[in-house]
Amino acid sequence: MAGRSVFASRRARAWIALFCIGLMLIAVNIIAGRFANARLDLTREGLYTLSRGTRQTLARIDEPVTLRFYYSTRLGDSAPAYGVYAQRVRELLDEYVAAARGKLRLETYNPQPFSDVEDRAVAFGLQPVPLDEQGEQVFFGLAGTNSTDDQQVIAFFSPQRERLLEYDLTRLVHNLAVPKRTTVGLATSLPL
Repeated sequence: MAGRSVFASRRARAWIALFCIGLMLIAVNIIAGRFANARLDLTREGLYTLSRGTRQTLARIDEPVTLRFYYSTRLGDSAPAYGVYAQRVRELLDEYVAAARGKLRLETYNPQPFSDVEDRAVAFGLQPVPLDEQGEQVFFGLAGTNSTDDQQVIAFFSPQRERLLEYDLTRLVHNLAVPKRTTVGLATSLPL
């Protein structure tokens, strides 16, 4: 009989332990859900950690800014290095959107030849690049607009400027978030 009570108490302890583990997992999920915006950048160079200046710029956005990312996936299929760089640009743009807390909106487009999306990319001033000898053109750029219809463009993301990617994006957002005011001068011979 004594052996059975020890076995029963071990079994009871095991069930209690499983129940406690289940409760802890539920608690961890609830806590993680509340802090879902917290991200961890484990890259050696801190590729996805925004600088303090960028965070300050994003915090100063008063009116919504819309970023339109134009990337032809055919470019990445033909030149995989561009595909990797496009992924990096897209992930960094996602970080900007998350840090701006609703003041920055991102739209992504894959322009196809002779489409309305391609026409809008050209209208923004993005630089099409010929992909092949048939003349197919691809896009890899960014157009940003604010509520007063100011616009800023990165015509083509050059891999040579990859080290300056955060600077280029922050400058574009800053120019849209803090537009330059028009200065009006008055030249007259009348006494004022």
